[in-house]
Amino acid sequence: MYQRPSPVPQLHTGHPRLARPAGAGAHDPEQVHLSFAGPGAYAVTWVTHPLDDDSLAAADVSAAQHRQAAADAAGLEAGSLEGADAVDATAANRKHKHKHRKRRRSCVDVENAGTRSVVQYGIKEGDYTFTVESPEPVACYASGAYLSGAIHRAYFGAGLEGPLPHNTTIFYRVGDPDRSWSKEFSFRTAPLVGAASLPYRLGLIGDLGQSDHSLSTLDHVEVTQPASIILTGDLSYADGYQPRWDAWGRMVAPFTSRQPWHYCVGNHEIELTDGREDFLSYLTRFHFPYRSCGSESKLYYSYEEAGAHIVMLGSYVAYDRASPQYAWLLRDLAAVDRARTPWVVVVQHAPWYNSNYAHQGEGDAMKESMEELLYQYGVDFVFSGHVHAYERHHPVFRGELDDCAPVHINIGDGGNKEGPDSKYYPQPKYSAFREPSYGHGTLDLVDETHAEWRWHRNQDDGPDTADYVNVVRDPACKTKRGATLAALQLQLEQGAAAGKLPEAPQQQAQQGRARGGGWARWLWRWGLSG
Repeated sequence: MYQRPSPVPQLHTGHPRLARPAGAGAHDPEQVHLSFAGPGAYAVTWVTHPLDDDSLAAADVSAAQHRQAAADAAGLEAGSLEGADAVDATAANRKHKHKHRKRRRSCVDVENAGTRSVVQYGIKEGDYTFTVESPEPVACYASGAYLSGAIHRAYFGAGLEGPLPHNTTIFYRVGDPDRSWSKEFSFRTAPLVGAASLPYRLGLIGDLGQSDHSLSTLDHVEVTQPASIILTGDLSYADGYQPRWDAWGRMVAPFTSRQPWHYCVGNHEIELTDGREDFLSYLTRFHFPYRSCGSESKLYYSYEEAGAHIVMLGSYVAYDRASPQYAWLLRDLAAVDRARTPWVVVVQHAPWYNSNYAHQGEGDAMKESMEELLYQYGVDFVFSGHVHAYERHHPVFRGELDDCAPVHINIGDGGNKEGPDSKYYPQPKYSAFREPSYGHGTLDLVDETHAEWRWHRNQDDGPDTADYVNVVRDPACKTKRGATLAALQLQLEQGAAAGKLPEAPQQQAQQGRARGGGWARWLWRWGLSG
């Protein structure tokens, strides 16, 4: 049985890059986060703490104390937490138990605080041509004694003001005009979707966490300057200690306020809320453009950026061939216009190809269900996390080298608290490069047929590259893939005639659950099975 190396300590929530700024007011926006919200439109999310306003106080115990009540935050005892989190939880519990409380605060109090969600923006610094106010109430969630505060979300470029101009620097601020504005932020809008918008650079991070290694990864992202970030799951490693979500939001805010970040769900996004396992924190805090792509779930969706069609899949929601996710993926890939978006990128948390001892087999059932679909529609790259090491594979399909298959890359080395996964099996023929070091990656889509992948290791300076591959799309691959799939179908038919029937998808999923461990219960609980 694989034993992971010793974990690295998480940064204290009071670290300068994680803490709420000294003197911050109850209505001062924090954790500002951009994401795509359709053609020419962006969603911006931020957090305020209106119940910290003394003028709105309605109970003896402040919301700030509730947010710090760590053990109550997810039904956890201080002894189940680690390091600084356990210390914070013990102190918070002591305050919580000895402070008389007239009435426990709730999200109803947050919603009744009457705070507004407004974004002002323009194309000149300090000159805000447009003002957009969200008609929706603020979001909020509670977990034990933890109260999230007000989670604001507004959209710009999606209303009567019209889409934002492409390739343009936008200056903006968010807040409540009656109470407080944020400082000014800026970002550059994406180019018009289409092959003519190439070259374009995407950034890839997995399993980021909140450690010194996480900060190093972000510092390296500052140097490589991708236009947007894809995070392959396992964001904050809060693991039920809800103040960690706030700390993580502050840690990444210098980036998320000036470039869109998008996520696929990881196993560490599964938490306990009042004794029930769910994705509540993850799904409430972030915007997911799922409706615009025809998905019925925030746990799987797609969007287009420059010359790429990007698909986020859910490793912890049903994926068998009878599932809604599979049906959606089939529709989504079939509708891709390769003349408009020549590159197709798929992201999921649990890797399908992995020569590391860690998390062996956890992606097998999903691979059995969906790999043929990705191959059929010519997916170019499949990015994963989960395994805390870097590994790039040669193009591979059904365990065999195939120049027309996707390139699978595991990038779960962003800086998590659990330490690197350093034990490997003998290197299989489809594994091209592997190393248990922290880092991030950049994918340069050069033109319609050429892309360049680089892995940037944290111990290297600046933009130095520890691994590189040039990928060339072969127009003849569509015919070759058709021939491969036809041969596979013939093989299955001959096997059926001989009485050797392939396993049913449900049998494959059951075997995957047995191999993958306890996380796979998510396929069948919480209403997520197909």
